[in-house]
Amino acid sequence: MWSFIEESLVSFRKYFSRTAAFSWFCILVIGIIIRSDHLGVTSVIRDLNLAYSCYENLIHFFRSSAFSLDDLVDHWYAYVNSLFCAYLYRNERLVFIIDGVKQSKEGHYMPGVKKLANDSDTQSKPQTMHGHMAGMLSLLIGNAEKMAALPLKMTIQDGVRAMSRWAGSGVSGESHIVQMFQMTSDAVVKFAKPAIVLADRLFLTAAAIEVIIQHNLKNKHKLHLVTKCKKNVVAYMKPEKKKGRGRPRKKGKAIHLNRLFDHVKWFRQKTMTLYGKQTVVRYCCVNLLWGVGRYYELRFVLVAYDNVTSILATTDLTMDPEDVIALYAFRFRIEHLFRSLKQFYGGFAYHFWTKAMPRLNRYKKKGDPDPLTLVTDLKDRARIIAALRATEVYMFICMLAIGITMILSIRYEIDPKNLRYQRTPAKSKPSEENVQYCLRKEFPLFLAKQSESGINRIILSIQHTTVSQS
Repeated sequence: MWSFIEESLVSFRKYFSRTAAFSWFCILVIGIIIRSDHLGVTSVIRDLNLAYSCYENLIHFFRSSAFSLDDLVDHWYAYVNSLFCAYLYRNERLVFIIDGVKQSKEGHYMPGVKKLANDSDTQSKPQTMHGHMAGMLSLLIGNAEKMAALPLKMTIQDGVRAMSRWAGSGVSGESHIVQMFQMTSDAVVKFAKPAIVLADRLFLTAAAIEVIIQHNLKNKHKLHLVTKCKKNVVAYMKPEKKKGRGRPRKKGKAIHLNRLFDHVKWFRQKTMTLYGKQTVVRYCCVNLLWGVGRYYELRFVLVAYDNVTSILATTDLTMDPEDVIALYAFRFRIEHLFRSLKQFYGGFAYHFWTKAMPRLNRYKKKGDPDPLTLVTDLKDRARIIAALRATEVYMFICMLAIGITMILSIRYEIDPKNLRYQRTPAKSKPSEENVQYCLRKEFPLFLAKQSESGINRIILSIQHTTVSQS
């Protein structure tokens, strides 16, 4: 497993203009994989037993000009594509999963921090909070034994819109939903395969469908959406041809889809595997128009099982309704990804700030101007951009760490003796957390045996014991 980790990291070498920057990159990825707590760079130094003087260098790495984050992300796309680990659905289509995540942040001088409404049903979260809104693009990988959402890219997508007008910021001025579908469209082009994107009901918007339509007009490899609808969704029948003069109708009779569950005779019944268990599902499929002003034809699938009713929708008008149901069940994999990223890899345990940032006003009203619009000094703007980039670099390194362990858990057989105790052992492949525990346990042995390894030499050269002896 360690040889695969080294192979993965070495493949990034050509994107670093300085050897030192690449060395710190490798140290951070390995440190995040094996660290036992989430206390920032300090935990990496402790668990790798590095010299204390490394702290400043590791902090500086996140703002280093020796690499481009876009180049690293593009290479990660290409590397994942070369591994043939993606789960391909019918007609050799990739399956992407997108979602947004809100993380509470208390920093007064952190770019992107703003007041956010919490729409989660979790009682432990407040109704509103100050923090970051990030968008995640992931790829469904695995096989019948284990499926997982492999992280590909994550960016801060709210609270920084004013920076889109700054030179060299690289920040998009589009909404969170549009940015997510633009990221997916770019990924489809780079992977060069047709794809399906899974998203929750927040993403069923006219702007999202427009991005998909424009992508399919311009590109050979098509993209389609599978999502969930709100319970009160209203669709329309196709309009009848109007007789006589006047503008043709855009829509026909309104259909309240939730009322169709009363028509039991329209539903078919099938036993399907959903969320890991056999379930008797009743479903009904219909193609209707949806929208306001401009109307798009979508395929709606009404699903009922275990006293639960859901309305799914897809832009692919020929997709089998059973495929729509089975695919949407995979969407929850990204929730497992967020859980692992937060609890086991510390993906949001960062605190990058700058005094150039206007102090956070917790009592800012909705109509007040964005504080970033008041920043006019070019040096202050550059420092704010660097702080935002440092945050996204940290998130990418954490994504890379969890992505590598995901691939290891799927591709490699691990001796159960090396896994931590579980009262109810997993029936399939081990989880990323178990692989992380195994790597942490075997790390001293890796340092002792793999003396010719390039990564090994980098770590040994700056360990605390080596420095103290010199």
